[in-house]
Amino acid sequence: MPEPIVNEFHVAPVWLTRDYVEQKLRLYFKDAKLQLMELQVTPGTANGENYASVMTRINVEFKDKDLANQRATFLVKTTFADKDPAAHLLGPYGIYVREMDMYQEVLPKLAAKVIRSLKDDKELHDRYAEKFKGVVDHICTMAKGQCCCIIFDHHIIGPNIAMCQNIHRITYRFKTLPSNVHVVRSQLKQLLGVWSTFWFLGHPSSGCQKTTDKISAPEWSRFSNPFTNQAPQAHFNYFLTMSVTDLISALDAIPKHITVVPESNPIFLDAPDWLTENYLLNAMRKFYGDEKLKITALDGCPALGRGENYGGVLTRIKAEFTTRGKSQIGHYIVKTSFESDEFSRKTMEPYDIFNREMSVYEQILPKLKALLLEINDEEQIFAETMAVDYDRSALIFEDLRVRGFTMPDRLIGLDLKLAKIVLRKLAKMHATSAVLNERECGALETYDRGMFNRHTDNYAPCFLGMLQAASRRVAQWPGYEQYADKLNALLPIYMELGKRVFDVCPGVNVLAHGDLWTNNVLVKYDKATGEAEDIIIIDFQYAAWGSPAIDLFYFLNSSMEFDVHVNNQEELIQHYFEIFSETLRKLRYKAPIPSLHKFHLDLKKKSFYAMHTSFNVFAVQRNVETADADFNALMSTNQRGINFKNGCYNNPITQRVLRKLLPIFNNQGLLDADQ
Repeated sequence: MPEPIVNEFHVAPVWLTRDYVEQKLRLYFKDAKLQLMELQVTPGTANGENYASVMTRINVEFKDKDLANQRATFLVKTTFADKDPAAHLLGPYGIYVREMDMYQEVLPKLAAKVIRSLKDDKELHDRYAEKFKGVVDHICTMAKGQCCCIIFDHHIIGPNIAMCQNIHRITYRFKTLPSNVHVVRSQLKQLLGVWSTFWFLGHPSSGCQKTTDKISAPEWSRFSNPFTNQAPQAHFNYFLTMSVTDLISALDAIPKHITVVPESNPIFLDAPDWLTENYLLNAMRKFYGDEKLKITALDGCPALGRGENYGGVLTRIKAEFTTRGKSQIGHYIVKTSFESDEFSRKTMEPYDIFNREMSVYEQILPKLKALLLEINDEEQIFAETMAVDYDRSALIFEDLRVRGFTMPDRLIGLDLKLAKIVLRKLAKMHATSAVLNERECGALETYDRGMFNRHTDNYAPCFLGMLQAASRRVAQWPGYEQYADKLNALLPIYMELGKRVFDVCPGVNVLAHGDLWTNNVLVKYDKATGEAEDIIIIDFQYAAWGSPAIDLFYFLNSSMEFDVHVNNQEELIQHYFEIFSETLRKLRYKAPIPSLHKFHLDLKKKSFYAMHTSFNVFAVQRNVETADADFNALMSTNQRGINFKNGCYNNPITQRVLRKLLPIFNNQGLLDADQ
């Protein structure tokens, strides 16, 4: 063969012979009779265009099986010779094996065909992206590739799918290391936070020299976000188990939708260690009454993102199983406590929210359902439970998403029609609870630990901290300074005012849900019209015996669209009251049923809760700055907690509510310190 061109930066591999090339051409063109006639070898790139490998261009002339003359041009990409210093430096990165894996395993699944053959020199030169030309086209090509990676990963989630194998093996082994290695739950600030929604199989060397009209050279590919690729040991399975001293965690910046259950030991990564396949198998066997039930496949992922839930860990599970000779698929939600977070656990402990919710689901809600059946009302109000585990503070529910139920957008709120559906079911729940308590001699009156109660002030750092943040925000608005002063003046008595709302007063009392807002309502929409047709109420951690005002003021002032919030509350209360009083009468409630006027007077005594929800709770629930949105930030008084609370009032809709309602609540005396 002709001597390859040799210069300071390029020496063609010695094994690149005529026989080698002819053999590869026969395989590529699937032509065992192909004959190589001429081979010309030249450098594949100019000096300075590539530093990670040896690029050689080969121009070939050959005869195919039909004896027709053909020409083709190929690029041969190889490693540096063993004695070359570059080989020693690049070896630990494993870039060559990685690139071969990319071309062989990944790229064929992302595109119909990987182009390996390029045309002659002139056309090739025209196709190279110059430094300042074709940038938009180049970026569009990158974006398409990244989108393909996201979709590919989403559809084929698994512990050994489309990843650089050594990265997976190394990272996964960290999981079993001793106590000096642990999962650090912190996120990379700013850049990583911006792109925490999705990561992709990235090409960090996507400079102009790296592309023609296709993206090539994926030897540095890494699964990460599209802005920066600096997180070491990136992992497909939604966690990075990191050394305390040597590695940086990016756990919270990795998208939750790709969390999977490792096949060898299915443990849900955001959930407690005891939540294993065996645990779920036992629960399912008990629920379905089949000791021979077998799980054949199991997937899990977090059910909610940051800022969506502060009361526990929710894990969504899909289980494929066989029972009584039939294959089935089950979809469940597992709700567990913050057992691994000492601060959250101790803060919530006096509220007893997990035991309280389990007892409500196991002992109370079935009785409320039975009362409705007494009057031939079969409307479903609550989710059905598959298992209640007091030892582990865990609940397993049917995942209603499979039946078409979804969570409405907390940032928008509910329209008038949807609000009326929720209030219809709330009225039935309240009425049946009043009847149940009457029939069972005060059995529900032990539920006395709502958001405010006479047993603990552990949530004071949240409520008072949010009030102070609201005051700081209002003080910045010309003409509102007086309201900022009044909000600050409420601080010494704020918790007491909240407790008065939850104090039981004469009149009709009910088992209040205690935390009825957008995210604790699942909605089923009509597929044709998009209109809401049904809802299910979930999450009873803060169930408390007391006035219907607890739920009415909380729901109406936290979860409505703005216009409904400020204009339709009386209409909605009347709608609720009609169903509430009618259900009481049908169930032959013995105590006096108030008139609508008397009901309004009773509600007015608890009006502080409307102000509290509008100015305090609303800001948290409509918060859009979710980077630090967790229970610790909500309850902390340190700088992180202060920053989080201040950020809650950056949302324009929250500011609009404050501006609108401050004068109204002030005129009602709800901002006065002597109320």
